[in-house]
Amino acid sequence: MKDKLEQTFKDLLENQELPYDSSAWDSMSKLLDQQSPIVKPSNFNRWFFGGASITVIAVASYFIFKSSEKTTQPVKIISQSDEQKNDVKKLIEEKNNKRIIDSQNKKIVGAVPDNKETEKDYNETNPTNFQPITSNTTIQDKTVRHQSDKKIQVNQEVSELDNKNTNEEIEVQTFLIVCKDLCIGEVQTLENKNGFPVSIVRQNTGDVIVDSIAPNSSLSFNASSAGIYTIKSETTILGSFEIKSAEQPDLEVESNITYIKGVPTIKAVSNNHSGLIWLCNNKLVNSNSNEIEINPFKAGLYSISAISNGNECRAEANQVVEIEENYNLLAANTFEPTSFEPKRQTFIPFALTQRDVQFTMIIQDLKDGGIVYQTSDATLPWNGTDMRSGQIVKSGYFIWQVKLENPLEGESSEYNGTIIKL
Repeated sequence: MKDKLEQTFKDLLENQELPYDSSAWDSMSKLLDQQSPIVKPSNFNRWFFGGASITVIAVASYFIFKSSEKTTQPVKIISQSDEQKNDVKKLIEEKNNKRIIDSQNKKIVGAVPDNKETEKDYNETNPTNFQPITSNTTIQDKTVRHQSDKKIQVNQEVSELDNKNTNEEIEVQTFLIVCKDLCIGEVQTLENKNGFPVSIVRQNTGDVIVDSIAPNSSLSFNASSAGIYTIKSETTILGSFEIKSAEQPDLEVESNITYIKGVPTIKAVSNNHSGLIWLCNNKLVNSNSNEIEINPFKAGLYSISAISNGNECRAEANQVVEIEENYNLLAANTFEPTSFEPKRQTFIPFALTQRDVQFTMIIQDLKDGGIVYQTSDATLPWNGTDMRSGQIVKSGYFIWQVKLENPLEGESSEYNGTIIKL
């Protein structure tokens, strides 16, 4: 190939003859400065410049052919329009696939490429607003969409994890055992709805109060001492409650009856100076002091309680007193008008002489039931005279009756008994 090329250059140089027009030089010389006469080119110059041009052309052709020899594989050059067509084709396929998926969800989201026919078909079947994506869509746009989809997926996973944690917390809450604070002597039911046993422990000492409450069972709990108690499994505290107490009052009750102005009285005293509640046989006694007076008009047992309120709890002290006889106005059983003792010479219940009370007393003959005496004045007792005859009655049994017009609380309004006239 090299020899062939050299032979071609040789033939061109040998047979080259440049044409010469002498009239052209004459015309050029007239236009130039007359002081500088035009010298016609010699035959040497013509041959020199013509040979140089042929040499340049030959050298350039040599390198072109040399490069062509080294290229053994054909190179396919793809124009920019071809790349755009390929991008458009890919985008059309992607949008068609997306349109099928979106149509299944009854919601079309996306865009069409910058292709007039495809865009026309898309608009006819999907008359929704869209932003067109042209064939100049870059890899960066695809990367952004991919990152956006990945971000949505991550957010969904985080949301599902949060929901899972929330559900786990709710499940933990169901393991708690409902309990409430109590006072000493109160009772509450503790229900274990867990699938494992629990125990009750006193917090400050660590003593196990209840060894085990079986799964899905309950226990009636009554604490005998104040403190904080915890309900726990082997590893977890499921609840706690406090047993509170108020200051325990001490109580002192008189065992013997005293008569204050003819009224039977029992006095009770406590060391608490205020805020006490007093009960007698479970009935409220109106008193806010640290002592009370009870009037036992009938024989029997009297339960006296002093209750203190504090720390939202109550403490109670209690004592019981037994009364052997009914109250009967302290009336005597006999009287003797001829006695040397003034108290024995007449008859009237002694309590009527001591009390500020309105009353009516009558004396009846046991034999015929007739009234031998009647009075409403404690200073006018019966001296044994029969008001019907005005004479002293004979010795024997007589019935007396007293009706009170203003009895005390808890007191009967009628009293009666028998009296022997000696």
